[in-house]
Amino acid sequence: MKVMIFGNLASGKSYLANKILGDISKMEYLSIDDFRKKFGNGSMERELVAKQKFLDCIQANELQLIEATGLGDTGEYIAKKLHQSEELKYIIILKTPLEVCLSRLKNRIWNVPYPAPPEQAFELAEISDKMIANNYIQKLWHCAINYIIFEIESLDDIKIQQIINNIKIKINNETD
Repeated sequence: MKVMIFGNLASGKSYLANKILGDISKMEYLSIDDFRKKFGNGSMERELVAKQKFLDCIQANELQLIEATGLGDTGEYIAKKLHQSEELKYIIILKTPLEVCLSRLKNRIWNVPYPAPPEQAFELAEISDKMIANNYIQKLWHCAINYIIFEIESLDDIKIQQIINNIKIKINNETD
């Protein structure tokens, strides 16, 4: 089973992932930013290495929690890699309002090596917001086998607990 958390920059993906992992620790956690920290140095060359190592770790029929924007070539590769996998793909799309994402980006500590200056993150967030609003992620997955998409406008403790409970049920169903 795969649980995938997709959404804009600063939309709450890591926050949600950490909440899920706090309750379901047996999941392997794959975050593109962790791979950037481990293999990147801010150059485009090392960004490509980090991205490829991240994508190589995504394996069919493994219990994995994957965190990325779900957009662009990385999103396309994840969808292509898992498209025909019969395992359940539980896709969470965070549709956090752009204003919230931009506000969080202003206060972000930039400790992830990325080949563009932090100032460009605001422009990227605006582009990503438009792609998410136009259902880009849903279109990537529309022909996949065995997937569920949940769109969440704003996270709160009740929604987070519902997500965790749903994932636990799905994991139990997969192992029965």
